[in-house]
Amino acid sequence: METIICPTDFSACSENAIKYADALAQYIGARIVLVHNVYEPVIVELAPFEALPYVEAIQDPEYRHHQQDKLDALIAQMNGQEHAAPVAYESKIKYGITTNSILQVAKEEQADLLVLGHEGLQEQFGESATARLIRDAHCPVLVVPPHATFRPPSKIVFVTDLKGESLTDVCLVCQVATHFRAELQVLHILEEDTMKNRQQAEAGLALLLKRLPCQKASTHLEVDRNPSEGILKFCFRQQADLLVAGYRAKGFRLNPFAHDNLLDIAANTFLPLLVVHHKQ
Repeated sequence: METIICPTDFSACSENAIKYADALAQYIGARIVLVHNVYEPVIVELAPFEALPYVEAIQDPEYRHHQQDKLDALIAQMNGQEHAAPVAYESKIKYGITTNSILQVAKEEQADLLVLGHEGLQEQFGESATARLIRDAHCPVLVVPPHATFRPPSKIVFVTDLKGESLTDVCLVCQVATHFRAELQVLHILEEDTMKNRQQAEAGLALLLKRLPCQKASTHLEVDRNPSEGILKFCFRQQADLLVAGYRAKGFRLNPFAHDNLLDIAANTFLPLLVVHHKQ
């Protein structure tokens, strides 16, 4: 993992996410690219019928300079803190729709991780920029709650729906666990606790455990009609440091019939959530 993208609007929440990313980057030796987007009005010129209009962002050089000064000050602030290892910072200012700009920078920089701060406004989460970035990012996304403080994770919970984990998923999760020498707890939630469901789940967990190249790995089976609540309850009881969940375009891996489960977790999580994007 070499490049971390951190969007910032200079809010306390986004700056907390940057502090989290900064501490993480010290451990993994990554560089950080700060991205600030200026959402400006646009000029739309008339175009022939059914043709795409020409759109140009109205850019104020003085305002851009002011925002760049704020980015430079933020980088100076981060560099002024005591570091176990140096962290290389870069910054970019973009214009347009915020989510589009962030996704563009992540692609240009070949990002390995996108770190986002989120306020936890549950009712509005589905329409938030964080939700869209979770859905559309090409790289893993780390959602950092407002008051989360980085510490090397000692206990990681990895949620599975037992529908077939890809080699990429398994390797990434194990790499993170191995790097931090963390205990990896593989969790599956049963919505309906029948003998057949339990036997199938136990067999699936046992098979998955054999595929995990981790010395400190265990499997756990929980029952809850609300999967997202069941996951967070388990994390709370286990005092987990990091939650890892997978996301596909068709929905959350845990329950393909309830595609909002992952977004529910992201909106309500009290600990950092790492979202892995599964390729179709």
